[in-house]
Amino acid sequence: MTTVSSYVPGDWTAVVSEGFVALLGPATSPATAERLWFGTQEQLSFIDGLSVLAADGFGAMQPFVLSVRGEDAVTHVAVRGDVIVDAQVQGTVVTIDGHGVATWTERNLGGVSALAVRLPGGGDGPDLPLVAGVVRAGGLRSPHGAKVGTADDSADSEEPAPGSATSVATLPREAPRKKVAPRPQPQPKPQSKPRPQPKASRPEPLASPVPEIDDYIESLDVDGIDDGLVDDEMTIQSANLAKVRSSVPEYSGDDDIATEAPAAQLVLNTGLIVALDRPVLLGRAPQAARVSSREMPRLVAVPSPQQDISRTHAEVRMDGDDVLVTDLDSTNGVHVLRPGGGARRLRPGEPRVLAVDETIDLGDGVTFVVERMR
Repeated sequence: MTTVSSYVPGDWTAVVSEGFVALLGPATSPATAERLWFGTQEQLSFIDGLSVLAADGFGAMQPFVLSVRGEDAVTHVAVRGDVIVDAQVQGTVVTIDGHGVATWTERNLGGVSALAVRLPGGGDGPDLPLVAGVVRAGGLRSPHGAKVGTADDSADSEEPAPGSATSVATLPREAPRKKVAPRPQPQPKPQSKPRPQPKASRPEPLASPVPEIDDYIESLDVDGIDDGLVDDEMTIQSANLAKVRSSVPEYSGDDDIATEAPAAQLVLNTGLIVALDRPVLLGRAPQAARVSSREMPRLVAVPSPQQDISRTHAEVRMDGDDVLVTDLDSTNGVHVLRPGGGARRLRPGEPRVLAVDETIDLGDGVTFVVERMR
C-alpha cells in the first residue's frame, strides 16, 4: 500500500517522498526545496541532503528537519532550530530537539515506524493527506518506517502534551486486530515416577545499561572478515568466534563519557570541537574499517558540497604528547598551512606530527587546528 503522510498548512516548506521527509524554514530559498525534491527522484542520501542544506555555508543555514530512511532500515534524522521531532521507535517515542544547537542535532534510529514534526507556531487548518510532493506546512506526521496498514506500524503512539506547537494530534495507530483463540495443546502422558528436577540456580544480576552502540555496529567491516570463518548462511561457528573477535575493533563505550581528560582537542572552522581522547576519522562519511587500530575511533562527518573531501579523508590521533595527522589516501589530499610558510601536502599513509601553530586544510573550505588542554 502507498505511504500517506498528513500535514497542516503553514509557513514552512515540506518536501516528502517515500522514506524522505524535509521541512525547511520560511526563509529558505525555493531553489533548495527544488534541489531536494529532484534529488529524491534519484534516491538522495542523508549526507547528500545535508550537503544541499549547507551549500551556502553554516552561516546561511536556515532551520530545517531532514529524515532519510536508508537501505539498512536505519532512519537518519537531523534537526536545526526551534523544532522538535517525535519518532516512534518500537513502542517508545524518541524526541529529537534542535533548540540551542549551533549546527544541528543528529540521530540514527532503527525500527522507526512514524515521525511527527512540531514547528514553532504550528499551522492553521485541517489535516491534509500527502503522498509525495512539495507543500507549505506548519506541522507534519508521516508513517516513516513502514507502509500504512502493514504489521510494521504496530505500536500505539503517544498523545502530545496540550498546547504543543503542532496541530498533529497523534502518531499513526494500528487498526485493532481480531483475537484468535489458541489451539489446544496435547497433554503429556503422566509418568509413573517423576524425574527429579535440578535445583534452580540464583540468576546472575543484570549488567548495568550500556550506551547505544548502533554507530559502532554499523561501522564494523563484515566484508573484511576471513571468508573461511563465515558459512554461506552468514553463521559464525563457535570454534571460529575467537578469531572473528580478534579482527574486530574493541568498543570503547559511550562517546559522552571519558575515562580520562583529553590532552588536546580539534577545533574545526565549522564550529565543531572534538576531543582527542582516541583516534578521530574525518571525512564526508567516515568508516572505522579504513584504519587497523583496535581502538574504536571517533567518526566526524564534515560538509563537502563539492565532494572535494573523501568519505574517509584523514586520521588524527595522539602519540604520547604528539598529535599525528595522516592522509588516508584521499583524492584531493591533506594540506598543512604554516604561518608565513604557505601550504604543503602530506604524503598519503605517512603520519606527520602537527605543530600548535599549524592549520590542516581538508578541502572544500573545511580546516581545523589543534588546541592543547594541558
